[in-house]
Parts: sequence; C-alpha cells; structure tokens
Amino acid sequence: LLLISQSVASTFDITSAVRPILKAARQSGVDYARVVLAPGLIPESGQAVGTAPLSLFLEEDEAAAALDEQILTLARNQEQLILTNPTRVRVLQFRPGEPRPQALMAISLRHEKEYYGVFWIGYKNPHQFSDEEIRYISTLAGQVTLSASNAKLFQTSEIGRQRLEAILDSSPDPVL
Repeated sequence: LLLISQSVASTFDITSAVRPILKAARQSGVDYARVVLAPGLIPESGQAVGTAPLSLFLEEDEAAAALDEQILTLARNQEQLILTNPTRVRVLQFRPGEPRPQALMAISLRHEKEYYGVFWIGYKNPHQFSDEEIRYISTLAGQVTLSASNAKLFQTSEIGRQRLEAILDSSPDPVL
C-alpha cells in the first residue's frame, strides 16, 4: 500500500497513478480489475461531456470492457456493490461470448459529493468476499479516487493557467 500511495502522490496522470493499483488488485488473486471514470470527468482527457466513460485497465483485463458502462451506472447509486453470482441475479446483461464473472465487487469513487466513477474487480470462478478483502479493495478504491481527484484538479488548474497566459499574450499593454 505504501508503494501505491507513493505512486498516487508522485503523478497527476491518472493512467500512471492507477496502473500500480490495478496490479495490486490483480496480485491479490482477482481475475479482472478495472477503473471506469465518469464521462467528461477529467478535462482534456480526450473526452467531451456526454461521451463514453474512460476505462483504465491492464491489458489482460480488456475482455471485460463490455461490463464497464453497466457497472458504472449501477455504482452511481450505491457505495459498494457485491454480487456473488451476477449471472443469477440478472443485474447485468451479458452478451454471448462475453466473459461472465462469477463474483464481482464494485466500489463507487466519490470525493466531496462528486461521483468520479467505479473501481471494480471480478472472479472467473465463484468467490465469497471476506471482510478483509472488502476493506483492502475499498482502500485501493480510495487511492483511485485520490488519483482521479488530483488529476482533475491539476488539469483544471492547467487549463486556467493556459487561458490566463493566452489573455496576457494577446494584450498589447504590459500587465504588472
């Protein structure tokens, strides 16, 4: 956890900050670990408001992308979502050929009443989540929230700085 905290504190790039968090989740034995950020959350991330969410994942988790938007929507109204048999509960819609996690946990990413997205993990085989595992994944989700918040604040301030610079550059009169 110390290395994860250092990683989050050392960069304002959300992709770089989240990578060690996803690796830590995978090392704990999960089969899927993904972060899905709400659309338009981070300025200049290549998104405009209303476009698709930004998904962050390790290469080996790409197959689970079809569930991202569904889980993002479900997590918006709950702090955490734990499904020990998602195919039976019919909360998620699975298309033919998509991976079907047999156990899934999603933690909402919220900071100061703003919904940033969701951090979710899944298992290919049936799994019961222990209290210790829930606390660990919740701690990792907290680090994801912190990195998303830092990235948003940095990008917002950078946009403001660039606008001010453009205004000052376009002014013919010197400004003191």
